[in-house]
Formats: sequence, C-alpha cells, structure tokens
Amino acid sequence: MKHWLFLMPLFFFFSVHASTLLEINITNRQNSENITLSFFNKPAYVFFVLHNPDRIVLNVRDSIILNGLPRKFSSDGIVQFIRVRVGNAHNLHLVFQLANCGKIKVVMNHTGCRYNLIFTIIRNKQIDLNHLAHLHKFKKKLIVSSAISTLKHTYTADQTRKNTKRHATFSVNDIQNKIIVAIDAGHGGQDPGAVSKHGLKEKNITLIIARQLQVWLNSDPMFHGVMIRNGDHFISVAERSLIAYKKKANILISIHVDSAHNCRAYGASAWVLSNRRASRELVNRLRKKDGQLNAFRTKKNSLPEGSDTDRYVRQALLDLQFIYAQRVGYEIATKVLCQLRHVSALHKSKPAYASFGVLRSPYIPSLLIEIGFISNTRDERLLATYFYQKKISKSLYQGLHNYFLLHSP
Repeated sequence: MKHWLFLMPLFFFFSVHASTLLEINITNRQNSENITLSFFNKPAYVFFVLHNPDRIVLNVRDSIILNGLPRKFSSDGIVQFIRVRVGNAHNLHLVFQLANCGKIKVVMNHTGCRYNLIFTIIRNKQIDLNHLAHLHKFKKKLIVSSAISTLKHTYTADQTRKNTKRHATFSVNDIQNKIIVAIDAGHGGQDPGAVSKHGLKEKNITLIIARQLQVWLNSDPMFHGVMIRNGDHFISVAERSLIAYKKKANILISIHVDSAHNCRAYGASAWVLSNRRASRELVNRLRKKDGQLNAFRTKKNSLPEGSDTDRYVRQALLDLQFIYAQRVGYEIATKVLCQLRHVSALHKSKPAYASFGVLRSPYIPSLLIEIGFISNTRDERLLATYFYQKKISKSLYQGLHNYFLLHSP
C-alpha cells in the first residue's frame, strides 16, 4: 500500500545550494516500510534517531516552507506521524514518528536534478519494548548523513558509491555517545604568541577561531566541543593535554598562527607527533610509571609490580598507544587540510611531524593547525577579518566531521 503526499510550496526560496522538497512517498511492505523524499537539486541534510518514542529527525538546509503537513497515518504501518517546522535561514525540520522500528537503511539516488533520499525501516515484530527503553535510557542515537556540506566539494561517482556501500545500513544501537573534541586556542595570558607588525596577536586570533569551532561542533549532534582555555589566561603545554584527558576528549586540536623571518611565507599547515618526540615521551612515562598503565595492571591483577613482564608489557602498551595516536592524528589532519585548501593557500600540502609539547599524549590523538602566517601581509589582513575567521573554523569542523563520519573514535 502506498501513501503519496504532494507538498505545495507557500512561497519559493532559492539559493545556490537550495533544494526543493517535491514529495514524500511512504510504501508499506510485509517486513519493512520505505520513506522516499524527492528533492529538486541535491539536498544538504543531517538526520538522527531518537527513542521513546522512536523517531527519525531530518534537517534539510535551505529548503522551502511546505504545506500539507503535519500528517497522520494508519496505525498498522511503521510510520505513524510526520511533523514539520521551518527553522532559521529556511532550514526544514521533519520528524517521522515510528512504531515497531528495527534497523534503518539509508540510500540516495538521482536522475538528473531529481534526488531521492530513501529510508528503509525494517519491521521488528519481536522487539521487547521494556528492554529497548532500558538500553536507550538517557542516550541519544545519532546517524549523520555524508550529504551535509558547508563548503563546496567535488566527489567522483566511484567515491560516492564506495561511501554509500560502506555506510548504507545502520542499527539504532550503532552510535552511542558524542565525540568529544578538545579545542586548544594556542598561547594566552602573558604569552601572546606571534605578534604582527601592526600589533595583531596570535593568542586573540586563536581564541576567536576556537570559540567559533566549538559552536560549529556543538551544532552537530555527532560532537561535543570543549575548550582548553576560554579566556585570556596562560596554560602550560603540559596542562593542555592533561585538561583534554580529564575532559575525556577523543581528539585534541590545537589552533595556532605561524610566523617567519621570511615575510613571503604564507598559508596553512598541519602538524602531528613526531617519532622522536614519541620515543622521548615513551622513555619519560616508563620512568615515571605512567598512571594509566598502572591502573590497567591493577584491574587485570596479572602483572606483578616491578617484574620484567610488567616493564615489557608497559613499554609495549605505551608504544602501541603512541602509534595509534600518531596514525589517527595524521588521518584527521589530512581531512582538515583537504577542507582548508578551499579557503586558504596551504604552506604544506600534507601533515608534517613535529615535537610540539601539546601533541605529547599517547591517549588522545592530537593535531596542531597553523592557520596562516601573521608575518605575511596578506595572511595578516585575512586573519584579522571575522568573515575569514569563520571560514577557517568551518573548515576545521568539516574536516573533523568528514573523518568521524567514517571512523568510530
């Protein structure tokens, strides 16, 4: 049985990235139900799943105000009700209330300018509602679409098919907690960092961009951004990674502005932990008997204090932690640079390795971003403008989003 809902616009709003929702088609099958949303132009959207009651929340950027909703459906289907509201900047918010919901499959196809976003909801006849309520109490399950785009991107057809195949099917149990991003605004207090010839200070620029990045992250249900410093005060390098650890961060991103004697040097770059610094930190932590590995030994109750086994296992575990942190930091830095190149020239096209103290933690993958050269006249002029600062912060967010969309922390 099919339900066709044709939606008449009250008025039209078009932009370069606008997409128009043409119709919603709901098709019932024996063991599943399809929700097909047809758009004119490719939509930029994000969706997530909530529970008690089960519902899909879909936000579409730059879509038009619609008529014909809310709409209620027969009780024998999975889709029970559709609600709609229009947020700021004509962002469309659709809520599909569900019953008897199991797994959710999501695909998008298109013919010309007509794009079909299809949710297939698998019916779960043997679901234990009490057990489901217990599992999802106080937890918000997130499913974020790879179609969301805050900058212009070009994807090949092969890349799109590869991403769709890998992430087409989601279970309501897949994503449990938000990804915590520790945002480190470089320098601060009595340490101004680099200062331009016109008096522009690195510590002020990095704090502005860090705050903007936190806003971008907290507007995305996938993330929770926490600030290492949120004012003009000094924090030592060692304390910064410790604060990130105490805040249970999954990733640390440190924002800085570069400077050089050569005034012609310009552009952004990304840095991750070097092997030399990792080796030095490994030795230091082994000497100090790293607290995290001591906790591991105590819980396992299998590694005798002071034994050779204890020492070798601690060294092996720390070595693996550093290798993992380096690898993840490099991969995220690569994604960030791919976004920064849309708004800024790159001083280095690939992440580089450095011995910066803020990158020292083996437990939190870390990266340091130099967003430009304050010693360069053009970069200095751009870094002083709110519009450019906002574009930089959005690029940092989009790089993080693109990485964690494909990788669990």
